Amino acid sequence: PYYSIADFYHAFTDDGSLYLAFINSDDFNTFSIYNQTEYQIPYYFICGDSDYQTNYEITKSYYERIKAPKKEYFLIKDCTHGLMTQKTDAFSEILMQIADREAH
Repeated sequence: PYYSIADFYHAFTDDGSLYLAFINSDDFNTFSIYNQTEYQIPYYFICGDSDYQTNYEITKSYYERIKAPKKEYFLIKDCTHGLMTQKTDAFSEILMQIADREAH
């Protein structure tokens, strides 16, 4: 709801758009995790509850289908897509929790 049609238009049509360059690259199809639900490594997902680019309800639904040796979902309250800069302390604490779990 915070983006205009012009924002979307410019994101995919401006010269030098990273999105457009990636979508048109050969790497795009190999990058997709669509239908990828099995991982051989621990899987941790950190998301903001106010993220309009990566909606937490959609990520939670995907997370629930994941099969991995270990997995955990972290949701940071009152946070958008800029997790690392918007809620630095909360994000760092989660990383420390993950590091501690992986060390044991």
